[in-house]
Amino acid sequence: TFVSIESDLNSIKGCLSFKAKPDPSINNVGGLWNSRFRNLKILKFTGTSVNFEGGGANSEYKLPNQFNTLENVEAEGVGQLRQSGDNSFLYPPVLRIAGQNAQYSFTNCRFDGGEYLFDNNVARYKINGINVYIGSLLGNLNDVEDRRYYPADITFNTCTFQSGEMGFFIQSGETINIQNSWFENFERAIIVKGSNCNG
Repeated sequence: TFVSIESDLNSIKGCLSFKAKPDPSINNVGGLWNSRFRNLKILKFTGTSVNFEGGGANSEYKLPNQFNTLENVEAEGVGQLRQSGDNSFLYPPVLRIAGQNAQYSFTNCRFDGGEYLFDNNVARYKINGINVYIGSLLGNLNDVEDRRYYPADITFNTCTFQSGEMGFFIQSGETINIQNSWFENFERAIIVKGSNCNG
């Protein structure tokens, strides 16, 4: 179990971050491969709880995170960050899969935006922005080089997504599978954005 003790909500701190870096000794190939994460709880981080960042523009497809499995992983953010009317993209998602990532399996996982903050039984804030972001590093569909490097073959099976503005924001992804899963307390459960969208 990982629990943040950060008390300043303006201090954005995440938990697990896996950013692909080139290894000069093996032709600048890098990334996290063939790894399994099981039975983890990640609670109350103001930043991204789990971040998988693969290669982007100019990486020449040499920086993939791939063949990774997550089982029974629970991540719950801090819901009171986003005030009513704020842009949800100002706040980090609970799970971020950006850039070149492929062949992932999520089973029995939970990604939760966090709880409402109440004052006299009235919600003072809207719940956190995006629970799961899947897309390019910059998320700029006008940047042709950036959008060429995106996640593919990502599967969520028997997972729970709750409490947020958007359950999923998918942009520049391919073969994203969400099956046998539960969505609760969202303004919108799934948003798919891109120049080409195939469902």
